[in-house]
Amino acid sequence: MAVPPPRCACVELPFQIVLEDAWESFDAALPSARFAKRMKLAARPPNIAAFVSVSAPSKTLSKEAQQRRDDFVPDAHLCDPCNRPRVIDTRQATATCSRCGDSQTFNVIDRSFREGTSLHTRSNHFRDHLKRFAARETTTIEDDVLEAIRTELRKRVYDDASFKNISQDEVRDVLKRLSLSHLYNHSTRIWTLLTGHQPPELTETQEHDLVTMFAMIQAPFEKHKPKERSNMLSYSYVISQCAKLLGYHDIARAFKLLKSREKVLFQDAIWREICAELGWRYARSMP
Repeated sequence: MAVPPPRCACVELPFQIVLEDAWESFDAALPSARFAKRMKLAARPPNIAAFVSVSAPSKTLSKEAQQRRDDFVPDAHLCDPCNRPRVIDTRQATATCSRCGDSQTFNVIDRSFREGTSLHTRSNHFRDHLKRFAARETTTIEDDVLEAIRTELRKRVYDDASFKNISQDEVRDVLKRLSLSHLYNHSTRIWTLLTGHQPPELTETQEHDLVTMFAMIQAPFEKHKPKERSNMLSYSYVISQCAKLLGYHDIARAFKLLKSREKVLFQDAIWREICAELGWRYARSMP
């Protein structure tokens, strides 16, 4: 079998393949005894340099050498002829050898999912929603904020000074009234501080199951979402839907859907595709 040419006219064979081939030839193609005697060589050349000085390059490849070529995967970060690392320019999407100047381009993977909203980041947001549901967040609610809420509630509730019967919806309504909508996500914690009630229960098993399901939907979501969309589905929507599938109905009811019917139906459409791909039972979130 003839030695295959380099991958292109200006590029030599990869350094590591050349080296491995040379060692194989060194073992298999030693000079004949007659030639060694005439040239006053030892029966076996002491090193590869001695072999090169007395032996012509092989014109055929062994099965092992051919297999090395078939299996070889070039390293985009390494210049084969120079055996030197390339300088990577992520902005220009180029890899350039600092010695010979050879430059190659490579595809830039869309970082919007991997970096901006990676699974790790999305998972953290998802867990944060669960922590807030169980009032486990570390956010401190200032005393003056709590007193302002109590004052507003007293205007509405005349026979419940302890606020025992106040609902979380009423707490959110007061937050809106007081222009404290940035505390909406902490309404459960505020509710527990005002009423003395225990927060909703979220067991370790329930949290694990929900987080696992959230991880499972990432690939189907990337596949079926509109190309121009980078944001995840509403976390409240996802938690509600996953909780329903798991039979955690108290948790499902605690997470509100978006107010816009159009947006909810849009999320339902994507959720339907996700469920179909994962083999989950699909149920619309609203009639």
